[in-house]
Amino acid sequence: MLKSNVIIVSGKIVKTTAINQNKKKGIRSTLETTDSQGNKSWFVIDAADDLAQDMKKFAHVIVKGRICYEKNEANTLVYVKANEIHPVNGMIPLNNVTLSGNVTRDIEMRSVPNKNGGDDYTVSKTVLAFNDFSGNTHFVSVEAWEGLAKSTENLMKGSTVEVRGRLIQKSWDNGNSSMVMIRANEIDFVRKPARK
Repeated sequence: MLKSNVIIVSGKIVKTTAINQNKKKGIRSTLETTDSQGNKSWFVIDAADDLAQDMKKFAHVIVKGRICYEKNEANTLVYVKANEIHPVNGMIPLNNVTLSGNVTRDIEMRSVPNKNGGDDYTVSKTVLAFNDFSGNTHFVSVEAWEGLAKSTENLMKGSTVEVRGRLIQKSWDNGNSSMVMIRANEIDFVRKPARK
């Protein structure tokens, strides 16, 4: 499987705590991001000791890293492990993710009503399995809209794809439940599923 797992995101640091557990030292920050439509999302960013000072010094940063998961008995935390941190002046809406993996279920196509009264939108959805750099397998939902959604109709379970898009956070149950998913801008077909 390809090993694309890169995210670049910018935002405002709203909370920072020290990490000192399981041979892991550094800081864990909450980054508030705002997209070009003004929608806000919050992501957890982990930075090792050598990068932690940069996270503490600056209010607004651009973070380059990779998507990681941390599981415990109660839940799974999705976070970004920072490889680079750069200060910025003010907010720059930046949220790019590139991830490769295998499609784990056939594409689900649906229509979403257009609130402005036009034609309904076409949306496709699937789940992508990808390996982190420790060899662990994780799963993330991927959603595509309109023309891109229509072009994914023939993707089958087991196909290998590379997805480029942005990480978004969807909340429900009055904000008590949420999930992180990828809204795709591009999906490149890499390999057909293996024949059995």
